Amino acid sequence: MASGMVNPRPIAPKPAAPKTSYNTPAVIAKPAATVAPATKSSGALPKGGGQAAQGSKLVQPVVTTKTQPKNTGSSEYDKAKADLAKTIAEAKKLKDSLVSGGNTVASDNPLKRTTRVPVYGANGKIVGYNVTTYNSDGSIESVNFEASAAEEEVLGTTNIQVLKSMLISAGLSAALVEGSTTFLQSLLKDGLSEEASVDIFLNSKEFTTKTGSVLTSPFYSAYGFYNEALTAKLSAGDLFNTVEGYKSTQTKYAISDKFASKDYIQKYLKNKISVATLDKNANKARLAALNADPLVVSNLQQLGYIGINADLTDFYLDPNVGMEKMQQNFNTAALSYEAVRRSNTGITFNKANFEKLGAELTAQGYNEEQAKYRAGEVYNTIGQELRPTVSVSNIYEGANAGTSATIQSELEQQEFNKMESLRIKKLKELETRSFQAETGMAPTGLNTNYLRKTSSAGQF
Repeated sequence: MASGMVNPRPIAPKPAAPKTSYNTPAVIAKPAATVAPATKSSGALPKGGGQAAQGSKLVQPVVTTKTQPKNTGSSEYDKAKADLAKTIAEAKKLKDSLVSGGNTVASDNPLKRTTRVPVYGANGKIVGYNVTTYNSDGSIESVNFEASAAEEEVLGTTNIQVLKSMLISAGLSAALVEGSTTFLQSLLKDGLSEEASVDIFLNSKEFTTKTGSVLTSPFYSAYGFYNEALTAKLSAGDLFNTVEGYKSTQTKYAISDKFASKDYIQKYLKNKISVATLDKNANKARLAALNADPLVVSNLQQLGYIGINADLTDFYLDPNVGMEKMQQNFNTAALSYEAVRRSNTGITFNKANFEKLGAELTAQGYNEEQAKYRAGEVYNTIGQELRPTVSVSNIYEGANAGTSATIQSELEQQEFNKMESLRIKKLKELETRSFQAETGMAPTGLNTNYLRKTSSAGQF
């Protein structure tokens, strides 16, 4: 340093605030320390101050801690008091921000960062934090649950964390378990083991503590009560996953909230409707609605499967029937649809017959698509046979002796179940003989094509 120049006073770095276990500054920080001037040296000061070079040696500046000045009425006292108040306010602001939500806090490794997201219990109080540590490239290094000080104070973290892990491994969600922390703590505090606590939480409606307090299980309130109406009760994990599956189906297909209501869920469980079945049926309803065929809705209303103001979803997600009955309804609806869309051939709507045939197809293992295909074949044939057969009946049996509905029913049994009607057999024989007599032909057997030709020609 050139002679005559005054060595500047080095600037001491502010001491780091002491850290709590959560890496946050302590609430009250000490006032900044005053650094004594360094000795004169020919060497330049390093950046940031704090030490001065003197030849090849480093000279450590003398640091003295400045205590809060006595109230002397001086401006120095007022300034120190204001600085202390500012430090306290800033520390409190940082603490409040950490409690209010997920925050990023400093890590010992400057290339990493850590977030701490509070987890709230059923009473609305923080029960702990989900702590996530990220690597410098943004990837997650670790995720841990850190119990709050209040929880540690009552029980310590070991028992409650073991209990929570047992419940999660039983098939419950972490959110449900964390939300039940207060109830679980009460069980452990009352002296119960983890195993006994799990049993009470999952299988009991209430628990009475040693002090006489009656506590209701959060699991029972949300899920367990459904088991009360079931003959074959579900395990806690199965019950939880089934109920949540029903709810997710309602959300997935954006259908009415009623399909995820307690009443509907209870009926689905009682009728043993699986989540997969409900999802499949909801998709059927969606596809049927896209086709927008008014005849489908009209047919279902005639069958009595849906009300006047109902839609296809009410049919496919009917909670009042079991899986077998539901499949039977699907088959009956498919069968009757093929019949009524051929009403121009004389086929009439006959609910009793349709339901009987639908039940028979279901018993034979038909699904909805198979029933529809089979019905299409049958009613295509009946549509060709019905009117000619009714005309022959009027000739040989007298007017209205064989009504269209009666003969249709007999033809249905004949085509679906291979049970030939004696009436139709007799009518065919009579007509064949009459035709042979008129033409001089020798009997060669039945000729059903003749019935069709003569009818279409207007002879009957």
